[in-house]
Amino acid sequence: MMRMSTRFTWCLWPAVLTLTACVSTAKMALPESAAPAVEYTVRGANPFAWDKPLQFGRWHTTQLKDKGRLDAGLNFGKLGIDGTYHGKTISTNTGSAARCSGLLLSASKGTLAVDPAFGNLPVLSCTFSGTQQGELSLRQDHLNRLQGQLVSGNKVYDISSVHQLAGGLFSSAVPVGFHLKKQQQLYWSVEKINEGRVLLWQQGDAAEQDLLATASLILLATHFDNLLWEEPVP
Repeated sequence: MMRMSTRFTWCLWPAVLTLTACVSTAKMALPESAAPAVEYTVRGANPFAWDKPLQFGRWHTTQLKDKGRLDAGLNFGKLGIDGTYHGKTISTNTGSAARCSGLLLSASKGTLAVDPAFGNLPVLSCTFSGTQQGELSLRQDHLNRLQGQLVSGNKVYDISSVHQLAGGLFSSAVPVGFHLKKQQQLYWSVEKINEGRVLLWQQGDAAEQDLLATASLILLATHFDNLLWEEPVP
């Protein structure tokens, strides 16, 4: 019995090594027409621990604070209405700060549940203060795709989630990254696979970089695998 167990264990090793290699080398799909980008590796990314410091390039968080979660529900006969609110704040070394919140509503009858707002409420909404002023919001459609905008003065950046791995045959149900575009031109990309990467397709000036860096740190720190924003794993 011991010899059989040993052989079985060794037979598993190639599969384990192959899986490990796939996980460690996986990249999100990028537009074929994209120009060469400046690439930064993220250090400290952990979607299960909001208060873990994050850093890429010259940008890093100075504070990540969970403001708590509030759940509430009402029953109207067989129909139930549930809501979840979660607040978080983030500060960076460039003097930027963002106050973020998530709001989800669910109407359920038996095992069937739908969004009564039909995706019109943002699942993530952030207000920027300090050296950078602006608003960030993301909404989710029926295909789990997240889309929204970062608006600062007269600058508008469109944000869209990426669900395709490079060379992959299938799409991921949760975002593997995000593209940030300005006037339909790809500016920055944020990859959430493994520890993560940030790709700068367009440099911009220092103030614009600080703004996009704050948005990138928010996207890296938010656990989009579970949009109910469960409490972090201790």
